[in-house]
Amino acid sequence: MGMDAGQGSSGDRAAETADLARRHVRVGWIGLAAFAALGLSLEGMHALKIDWYLSELTAMRRLMLTLAHAHGTLIAVLHLALGLVLAGPWADGPAPWLAARLLSAALLLMPAGFLLGGLYVYEGDPGVGVALAPLGGLCLLAALVGLAAHRAAPGRSRTADPDAQVGPRRRVPPKRRRGR
Repeated sequence: MGMDAGQGSSGDRAAETADLARRHVRVGWIGLAAFAALGLSLEGMHALKIDWYLSELTAMRRLMLTLAHAHGTLIAVLHLALGLVLAGPWADGPAPWLAARLLSAALLLMPAGFLLGGLYVYEGDPGVGVALAPLGGLCLLAALVGLAAHRAAPGRSRTADPDAQVGPRRRVPPKRRRGR
């Protein structure tokens, strides 16, 4: 979807970046809703003392489902943050586009791995689906490192507009003329 740096017009790139920013904000809110629902269902099973969730034999299940909820919620919040970043002056170059794809993969893989590992527990061990979680973790780490490296690249200004002021603006009152 994204363009490499230097291809296309800056207007095309800005429009694609704005679309990507909106998509990440949407994915973030949907992810938050989905993982909040998972958290509420886990709380409900706890409140109703559902044996499938609370028995001593299913401690691994409870851990895996809790990890799915926690990681999914956190990565959904990171989607919201990336959407806000992409709407700002960070959106130039290939690193944010790659990070966006990797973050989307992390939102699918990591919670799904924990969820599948918790649904099918074998003799106290998580199911084979938990193998997806480390893949999601690698995607998340690569996305974060890519964004950090992109911002730390030599010769980059802190903002896309070199005339833009960074930090809070101070209002300087106009000078008054004397003698009127």
